[in-house]
Amino acid sequence: AKGTQSSNDYIHSEDLPLEMMHFFQQQMWKSFIAKNKFLYKEKKGRIIFDSRQETGKGEWTNARAIADMVREQLDPAFFVVDVVDDVGALTIEEQAALFQSASIMVAPFGGSIANIIFMRPNAIVFEVSCGESSWVRDWATDLRIRHSVIRADGPPCKFEGHRTYFVQPSTLVELILDICWKGLKKKPP
Repeated sequence: AKGTQSSNDYIHSEDLPLEMMHFFQQQMWKSFIAKNKFLYKEKKGRIIFDSRQETGKGEWTNARAIADMVREQLDPAFFVVDVVDDVGALTIEEQAALFQSASIMVAPFGGSIANIIFMRPNAIVFEVSCGESSWVRDWATDLRIRHSVIRADGPPCKFEGHRTYFVQPSTLVELILDICWKGLKKKPP
């Protein structure tokens, strides 16, 4: 009975038990590996920004500018920086491949961030949010994905038919670069 289980047994009361989520994740990996389909083949770290610019809701107004700042600071021999404007326009296999390939995913709170189920353990997800609490943290913890909330700021973070996000670039760029340089074990000159 549900009332006899610990609170850690479920991600949400509406969701599958954690064991089922892990089973689903493992079966997906087996399927993708067996088909050798849509797997990211480069041996580079991949940083993906989900701007949601083409979705018509929840756009992150300066995602592309922040991605450009990160790209300028990183050696392309070690890192790839991409921006995706509408994850929902991709097929489920393409969404799975996109999130599987991410070493770091930076995305606004919204439906597309549920694709963290496809991410590899120890990957990092930065959730851009206006500060509301989120189920994403619980999923990330259960899936062994590192999670941090990046608080959007300024007047654009408000609801006017849909939410828009603006993030102070310096904070996010510095966080991402620190993670990347730690992965290389040295900071470039």
